[in-house]
Amino acid sequence: MGLQGELRILNLKTKKILKSIYIEKDIKTNRINDGKTDPSGRLWFGTMDNPERNLTNGSLYCLDKKLNLKKVDTTYYITNGPAFIDSNNFYHTDSRKKTIYKIKINKKLNITKKIVFKKFTKNQGVPDGMTLDKNKNLWVCHFHGACISIFSKSGKILHKVKLPAKNITNCAFGGKNNSELFVTSALKGMKKSEIKKFKFSGSLFKIETNTKGINQKKFNFNHVKTRSLLRENSNQIT
Repeated sequence: MGLQGELRILNLKTKKILKSIYIEKDIKTNRINDGKTDPSGRLWFGTMDNPERNLTNGSLYCLDKKLNLKKVDTTYYITNGPAFIDSNNFYHTDSRKKTIYKIKINKKLNITKKIVFKKFTKNQGVPDGMTLDKNKNLWVCHFHGACISIFSKSGKILHKVKLPAKNITNCAFGGKNNSELFVTSALKGMKKSEIKKFKFSGSLFKIETNTKGINQKKFNFNHVKTRSLLRENSNQIT
């Protein structure tokens, strides 16, 4: 679970807290935002200023199977994504900058290349959550844009899915054959006239597609010391 200043590993059956990993204790107004696992089973997530002020306090982190936390990138306004092409290449977004980056890392998780993949115009809204399909096409949610855009590897727009909600926040493949797209939306900041126009804002949608998503890797606990630590914590906490 991603909380304001904490990553918490929770046993959903027993409701016991197995591990708490505190994030950015020195930045009290920051919170964890979007997160995802990569093909190696590592957990990636970003942070941002919770009041959403004009501050570049956000960073991108990676948590490995030994529960080692590494700060990979900094100076973000609002982090969103990531979406992984493979274990060394991924997309990541700064929503306030309206910019999606394509990032390459090495084995030590150091960035070796970072370029602008796509920058949204004012009329397109704001790039929010995103995911990849089996062909590595990028599905990007438009906050304030009422749609999802599908981009090819080269950045060419292939298709646009319009939705009856203004603020599209995130999407993920799942369901039957991993071909259904689940989409979230938000009411945040909307005027009454906008809610009347986009009456399904704040809803969860399911879209049947003609493609499939990439199978999402579970967080990798295949490390003896890590699993032992979690078992010990599970026995200690009541």
